[in-house]
Amino acid sequence: MPIKEDIMITVVVPVYNSDKYIFDTIKSIQNQTYSNYKCIIVDDGSTDNTHQIICNVAKKDSRFQIIRQENRGECAARNTGIAHVTTEYITVLDSDDIWHPEFLQDMMDRLHKPGVKLAWCHFAMFYDGSTVRKPQPWDNVHKTGNIWWDMLCNSEFCMGAWAARTDVVRKAGPFDISLRVAGDRDFALRLLALICQQQPEAVQEIPRELLFYRQRAGSSVRNAQAALDTEWDTMRKHIEHPGIPSRIRKRAWSFLAFKMAVIASFGAHKYAVAIRWYIRAFFIDPLNMNLYWLPLRKIFLKLKCKESVNLP
Repeated sequence: MPIKEDIMITVVVPVYNSDKYIFDTIKSIQNQTYSNYKCIIVDDGSTDNTHQIICNVAKKDSRFQIIRQENRGECAARNTGIAHVTTEYITVLDSDDIWHPEFLQDMMDRLHKPGVKLAWCHFAMFYDGSTVRKPQPWDNVHKTGNIWWDMLCNSEFCMGAWAARTDVVRKAGPFDISLRVAGDRDFALRLLALICQQQPEAVQEIPRELLFYRQRAGSSVRNAQAALDTEWDTMRKHIEHPGIPSRIRKRAWSFLAFKMAVIASFGAHKYAVAIRWYIRAFFIDPLNMNLYWLPLRKIFLKLKCKESVNLP
């Protein structure tokens, strides 16, 4: 049975120049079957019509609070929103993504269970301007069942696909404002390490696609070089965490080298660099079956007929 709506959750939405998308994002929040929430929208110095749109929403719906700041980046905007949260539970949704109407209800049902500190769900990616699903070849054939360890190898969930206790989120520390890319993954891994090192059962999976992640044109290309410059060093502290078993660490380094090869090839179009990274991935862990399975999976998905995402 769904829990009663006697527990409030806060939704933090960082936004910057998203007037093309923010209305749909807000509508997906307002359409939630679980209605006991606050929504803090942090306008990170928008110069388009975003601020007018969100202010109009706040005038009509008292659950929405607007905070405006100078442009400091998405991670800084998230930190501002989290600092203003006063409820026991929190979730963060990006300004161009969309929730299934039952997202908050499913999250709160899980978080209400004794000992649960974080819940996460599956997500679907779709191409901007359409309902066409973006195929996701990334997977991990060596899943352990420990979401912290699995997250080192594959982004099992993303921003907008989790909710947690506010005190635990704050204890994990702020989003790293120095990171140009992968700030959300860095934060998620710190949060998971904090919980799962002692209580892996305190993180609960919801095996439903409750987040619809918009893939904007050109975004992966823009981020490719930044990822090549920072990804290896950013992930080092997570993979070398003392709570990671050696077998998981070895596989995570191999998977990361493989990811660098993919970024270099398909993102930055640096094919010689990609070959060197792939060779490195192989020598780190030749028994990492992802090195062989994922290229085949990508070919299969390219041949597969296009699928649509059922956007709410």
